[in-house]
Amino acid sequence: MTRAAAALFLLCAAASAGTVTISDVPAYDWYHGCTPTAIASVVGYWDMHGYPNLFDASGDAVFWTANVQDQISSLAHNAKFDSDPDNKALPDPPDTSIADFLHTAEGALPYGGTDVENIGPGIMGYAAYRGYGFTATEISAYHDSGDSLTFLPGQYEYLWTELVAQIRAGRPVLLDVDCCHSDGSPDHSIPVLGYDVRADGSRWYGMYTTWSEDETIQWVPYHPLSTTDMWGVYDEFIIDPVPEPPAGLPACAALAILIAWSRRVLHRRRWSDDHIVCYHENHAGACTERV
Repeated sequence: MTRAAAALFLLCAAASAGTVTISDVPAYDWYHGCTPTAIASVVGYWDMHGYPNLFDASGDAVFWTANVQDQISSLAHNAKFDSDPDNKALPDPPDTSIADFLHTAEGALPYGGTDVENIGPGIMGYAAYRGYGFTATEISAYHDSGDSLTFLPGQYEYLWTELVAQIRAGRPVLLDVDCCHSDGSPDHSIPVLGYDVRADGSRWYGMYTTWSEDETIQWVPYHPLSTTDMWGVYDEFIIDPVPEPPAGLPACAALAILIAWSRRVLHRRRWSDDHIVCYHENHAGACTERV
């Protein structure tokens, strides 16, 4: 996004009376995993905003699941890994889709399942395969000891601060949440494209569920994982394009820009070693297992 475009976005957002949303983020039908589907919404947005090789489709065609589904999860990936166990008669497919780079449903993972540790590398790997540099930085509101999750209040507040900053900058993010079982464990990935601080001080985030390309933005309160309320937040992935140095800049200056950028990104500390998988269940919810 250019500086002029970012400025225009902020001017438009300022007219929203406390509600800030990003337009042109596509919603997709759930396709072979909530995590690849949610990431595809973010990728589709960037495809239409300066990175046109992220998907094969272009323009308004990016909004339709059928036009991008092979980049969400390739036919070869589906044939190999949809079955449980994996189809050993088929060779490992080449990495060409988001699900390939996430290793969705591979090995012990169930149909549609993704290990959270593969999300960041998977996003960056897919972007690199399509010819672009992107960073994907996790901020977790929890520390996982292996036996239990410990809530980190400071990280929880930092996660919200970064969510607000990214949305105001016109950059959708990815959240891992407990969407359906309210059991205090994350089980679903969603793209987030808005936030709202209401008159009573309550904080809300706007997202897509990943279950329908016809859905509009859904608003839910920002709160931690819970055994009573759905959509509690576990972690966030900030997905940023790596800035390209201006043309003609000396190599040493270009390197300095990239080093400064990497330091800013690395300042965001990853706290959790938790593994989650999320997948669809009868087109009505999501389940979770730990691996």
